[in-house]
Amino acid sequence: MLKDLLKFLGCPKCGCGVELSNSYLKCRCCGRSFPIREGFPDFRVGECFKGVNTLQRILYNMYAPFYDVLESRLIKLYGVTEDSLREEVVSSMDIGGGDAVLEVSIGTCGNVPYFRRFTEGPIVGLDISEKMLGRCVENLGMWGVEDVYLVLGCGEYLPFKEGVFDRVLIGGAFTYFSDPRRALREAARVTRASGFVVVYDQVTFIDRATGRDKLPVRVKPEGLELLSYRYLFGKLFYVAKFLKH
Repeated sequence: MLKDLLKFLGCPKCGCGVELSNSYLKCRCCGRSFPIREGFPDFRVGECFKGVNTLQRILYNMYAPFYDVLESRLIKLYGVTEDSLREEVVSSMDIGGGDAVLEVSIGTCGNVPYFRRFTEGPIVGLDISEKMLGRCVENLGMWGVEDVYLVLGCGEYLPFKEGVFDRVLIGGAFTYFSDPRRALREAARVTRASGFVVVYDQVTFIDRATGRDKLPVRVKPEGLELLSYRYLFGKLFYVAKFLKH
């Protein structure tokens, strides 16, 4: 599977392609090497752990064994089902047959079966937490979903080449990135022209009061056009959809 993933992978620092060298990956341009940990290419460069990202990794590593059960129960407290939320978010991506899809902060792969309803193409998931990706592998095996590639990394320094994905989703963690502006710029970079970048996140009372629910709109880079911004389920979540020019 790693060889199939190579066509997407790029150095998170310089953007050049990488090659497999023994038990690690090496950038063809700058020579940086990246280990493979428990089957996952690890592109978490030092810059990934600036700001709150370090804390997020620690928290999600601790939370991973309980994530699926607790998140499902929590969302029900809002009167929303997990299925309805994922259907709304994934349908907004307008995924077509054969599209290559990237999800940043993929968590335990909850959106992957919904991607598979629309595309037979490759699905790539990235997360900063190795424990979350471990749970992801378990879920994929249980669901029988194939052609999904998982990578350790962060949204601010995506380890992918330019313009290799048709659809990019940043799910449920955008507000908590150390550098949301850079993360959205990186998402735009790895999306092909005429592709879509979709950001969704939960909205709290504090988010609405401070305007943080509009963060993706405020940090939108050049090259991305805002197509729509909408709230879901009585402003409990937002979905922002961008077109890559």
